Amino acid sequence: VAQSLCGIALMETALHGLRFAKTVQGCSVVYAKLYAVFP
Repeated sequence: VAQSLCGIALMETALHGLRFAKTVQGCSVVYAKLYAVFP
């Protein structure tokens, strides 16, 4: 049971990590466009 719980926790962390990475990437693109318009 402990191993399956750890597996679920790891999977959720990985999913949140991917979501976090996409969010950071999206923000970087937005900031890059803002800086291009307003140097």
